[in-house]
Amino acid sequence: MVKKILLVIGLLLLLIVAATTTLVIRPDLLRGAIASGAQRFAGLDLHIADIQSHTSPVRLEIRGVKLANPSWPEPKLLSLEHLTLTLSEVPFGEKPFWSLSGGGLDVRVAKNRDGELNWLTGKLQGSDEQEPPAESGLPQLPGDFSFNKITLQDISISYRSPDNEDLQIVIPEVRGERLEHGNGELELRLRYREQAFALRGKIDLFDPAQGIVDYRVALEHSDLDLSSEGRLVLNPNLQDSDLRAELALRRVDRLASLAQVELPDLPAIKASTQLTITPNYEFSELTLAVGENQLTGGVTLSPDASRIDAKLSSQSLALDPLIALFAPPAETDTSTAQTNTAAAKPVASNEAEMDWTWLSKQTVNAELAVAKLSAQGWNISGLKLNTRLDKAIHLEAAASTIREEASGRDIPDFTSKLVITPLAVQTQGADADIDLAITQSELKVNASGKVNLNGTSDNSLKLTASAPRSADLWALGLLPWQEAGALKIDATIDSPSSKEYTVDAQLGLGEQRAEFDLRFNPAIDDGATAQLNGDIALSKISLAFMNDVAAGEVVNTEPAPAPAGDGKVLSNEPLPFDAMKQLDAKLNITLTSIDTGHLLISKATFQPTLNKGHLKLPSTRISVPEGEAYIDLEIDASKTSPQIATSIKIDSSNYGKLGLDKAAGIKKGHGKIRVDLRANGSNPRQLAASASGRVDMKVKDLVAKGNALNLIGSDVLSATIDKLNPFREKRTTTKLECVATHFKGENGRFYTKNGIAVETKETKIIGTGSLDFRDEELLFSVTPIARTGVGVNVGAAAGLVRLAGSFSKPKVEADPAGMFTSGLSTGAALYTGGLSILAQGLIKRALYSGSACDGELDEIPAADEIPEELLNPPQPAADGQATEAAGNEANSAGADNNPAP
Repeated sequence: MVKKILLVIGLLLLLIVAATTTLVIRPDLLRGAIASGAQRFAGLDLHIADIQSHTSPVRLEIRGVKLANPSWPEPKLLSLEHLTLTLSEVPFGEKPFWSLSGGGLDVRVAKNRDGELNWLTGKLQGSDEQEPPAESGLPQLPGDFSFNKITLQDISISYRSPDNEDLQIVIPEVRGERLEHGNGELELRLRYREQAFALRGKIDLFDPAQGIVDYRVALEHSDLDLSSEGRLVLNPNLQDSDLRAELALRRVDRLASLAQVELPDLPAIKASTQLTITPNYEFSELTLAVGENQLTGGVTLSPDASRIDAKLSSQSLALDPLIALFAPPAETDTSTAQTNTAAAKPVASNEAEMDWTWLSKQTVNAELAVAKLSAQGWNISGLKLNTRLDKAIHLEAAASTIREEASGRDIPDFTSKLVITPLAVQTQGADADIDLAITQSELKVNASGKVNLNGTSDNSLKLTASAPRSADLWALGLLPWQEAGALKIDATIDSPSSKEYTVDAQLGLGEQRAEFDLRFNPAIDDGATAQLNGDIALSKISLAFMNDVAAGEVVNTEPAPAPAGDGKVLSNEPLPFDAMKQLDAKLNITLTSIDTGHLLISKATFQPTLNKGHLKLPSTRISVPEGEAYIDLEIDASKTSPQIATSIKIDSSNYGKLGLDKAAGIKKGHGKIRVDLRANGSNPRQLAASASGRVDMKVKDLVAKGNALNLIGSDVLSATIDKLNPFREKRTTTKLECVATHFKGENGRFYTKNGIAVETKETKIIGTGSLDFRDEELLFSVTPIARTGVGVNVGAAAGLVRLAGSFSKPKVEADPAGMFTSGLSTGAALYTGGLSILAQGLIKRALYSGSACDGELDEIPAADEIPEELLNPPQPAADGQATEAAGNEANSAGADNNPAP
């Protein structure tokens, strides 16, 4: 397009200049000849208002030039107010012979929707159907400039697009001047979209015969300075040219508006380089500065850009300001989040073929060294990056120290190497071999195998990792764990098809071992369910290293925070039962020597199955030291309200080894525990409120640290025990001869009738009460009675204690408002310390000469009735002496070690 416009303008100027020889005779006669030539050769209408000639010096003055295309809807193409051509010497001699000045030039260019240009009439299009062949080289430069001075003012160029969008460039002045032989300068001032530019340059024809030019050019704008100088050798590839360029960009927003685009408010940018063409493009002394960040170094490009060599470095890079500029705005539309969630689900698709042809045609070797880099709260020292492309992709990274500021974590001596080698020029399925190696001090991670880079099938990856000290790994992950021995991981991950994944892995941590042989089939099709099958084997597993407190570390003893919201302890947050509907599973899990921190499992084999939200764990035997347990669990999440049923049975000769030793400092103990529960609901509160079943426990001969009755950490229960415990002296250990509980319940309400008992050599503590999980309320009545021999000395009763209230705020009361003495006989009130008839059932239990742990597991022993001598004791004497005697008799009875049963 530009070429054809220049052809028209050149033809016009040729007609004008060719007529200069006749100017002296009659210049006005040329107007008709020029106009008719324009119509004949170009099909354009040309009008010249006036042509004048002068002889001293010889010059031609033209005014009122108008050029139009009569076949275009808007015919006007060009208008020129005035133009003066001055001849100072004989034309086409060795010296400069002409000067040109003019002003008021208006050029209009338009294109319609058919792609036609307003400057090209039918004659011009027909005469220029074939472009002349391109020349192989540039024409030889003249020895000197042929002009003395060129000055053009008030130039306007307008363009109208096929969509009727108008663009206008205003050039207030174009000036060119010959300074001396082979030396001239150029100045152009331009205004576009209300912004002004100035281009200034100087050209020295150093060796015109060889096409060598020395130049200096500068582009100025209120926000931009661009300058370049050097030597150009004008051969086809500019070989042996040597030049320097500098850029200073102060702000980008106004320049971006010229192209009608929006860019972030970038900091100031500076760039400079020395370019040498050998014929490679060698950028040396390269400097790029964005704000306070600066890169220096050099880059070499081959002429066709098929080879790139770069070596860059920086003392300091702070990337957070740049990241903030280009960070996307925060998502506020919930529909977007839902769309993203849906997109995360695997979708079956036809995998596209990968084309690696570009890699065989491209060679890159790039190095970057940064002394200090900071980004997103991370500081990296001694960073080195190396990228190499040569039929394979090689990526290397190393850092002397990586530090996370928020946690103070230091990661020293980090290195990584990744090699990606295509399997063929065109690949589908498995695309490349990869080899990844990561080291951090003595930690080593390696991955190798075939990968599918744009699909999920035909992957086969081998993963290994090792660390001689696991404590170093915990520190790397900010985990407060203790040394657990050397770490070793050996895993193979395969996906022979897009619908199947297999994992075969062996993990070792000290003496601990874990083995996985799993097969996973994702839910790709709509309505399908993911499948997980396989074997898991764990042996010699101990989680003690996760719980040990380091030397000098203070254990947090603050009480748990009070429940929030509605004041309830049980949460109403939904449990993830829906997730059970997304996966079907059949597993075989084998445990050998597993220490959970509280419980040591000698051996157990679990075979859980999950089918359409229905989880079944059939009766499973768990062998523990000096005992065994059975667990049976079923969760049906396929129903509207999920249902849970569980049965747990424990029979042990040493409950201390089942976790009581570590949890509460209680050792030994033999007996049985049975739990049978069923419930339904979608959250913990609903499950507890609907629970039904029973809990029974009888365990004998427990040995506890300190006062056995002060072992419970709850403030409320500690206060209860404090009121009940008749023994205030400090003890190293306390032997619990019997601990028994019996609860049964329905729809969230569990109760026990005289079904709580704790027995020591000196006392029996008997209790009755209920737990209401629907309203989260409790009510217990508990009494201690001192023991002598096999009977009970009721005269040494400590009194009744009531524990009542909500789960979150229970209260402890001792005989509140005398309510426990209501309806009690005089003798019973005297000899039982004021126990009410409500507590007479407790007294019967206490009078039972055997142990609460005797008999079958669900049996609650009790005396048939309260002895008569307790209900109707002897009356005291009428006088003081008799009263004293009665008191002595009562004291004597209290000392009897063998009262009547």
